[in-house]
Amino acid sequence: MMEIVKKTFHHFKENGVLLTFMKTWDYVSFKIKSKKIKGLKTISVNANDIRVTANPTQIHINFKDISLTNNVGLSSRLKNLDKYHDSIQSKFSFQKLNNNKILVKQYWWNLPLTQLWEISLKSNTMIWEVFLNLENSISIEEFQSGIILNHTCINNQISVKNREFSLPKTTNIKNIVKFPLNEKEVSFKIRDNSSEIGKLKFSIIDSINVSQIIIQNTTRFSNGYFVQAALLNEKIYNAGCHKIFKIVLEFNV
Repeated sequence: MMEIVKKTFHHFKENGVLLTFMKTWDYVSFKIKSKKIKGLKTISVNANDIRVTANPTQIHINFKDISLTNNVGLSSRLKNLDKYHDSIQSKFSFQKLNNNKILVKQYWWNLPLTQLWEISLKSNTMIWEVFLNLENSISIEEFQSGIILNHTCINNQISVKNREFSLPKTTNIKNIVKFPLNEKEVSFKIRDNSSEIGKLKFSIIDSINVSQIIIQNTTRFSNGYFVQAALLNEKIYNAGCHKIFKIVLEFNV
């Protein structure tokens, strides 16, 4: 406590009343937010061998009790006025609608929109619908929604329309694979240690604009492949609710 008082007086002496107040307010806000996050409960839904778990800032997928995701798990980002806004920067809200459906809301203080994710499970399928609720018209230069797959559980041999090839190593984030616009699905082999236990298919079922699949390597810290549905053409979207993507993950044993 004395240390905090000393720091406050130091800021007051060096920077004046206004900056001291701002620093103090930032600290108090951080503490309040931290307590709220710690108080939030983890929620999950299950269907057959799939489990989706949501905590205050992350959504993860398990298949046969194997964690398929790394880092934040599911993620979205949009580009507006040459600046990227990642879903991890937003304030999250979670709601379990029923035994197999989760609603995720994300709010930004600096954007006139709310992002909604509806995640539902059925048999060996996960359906992920991404919505934007816009308060007014906004120009979006890029929009991506995707999943960070754990490379230790996903074989780097992938298949597209029965054609197989290898993904680059996962330690160089500059490695990006962009698929043609007419190819809307890609499949991965799921493994447990060295044994293959199933297959995961990532598909873009619907999108508000011309879309494509992008696979990007992550950092060594995230240690995975970022598989994304992407809109790469700038467009002005009017106020209202828009369904941006319908993404389906199919787990075949």
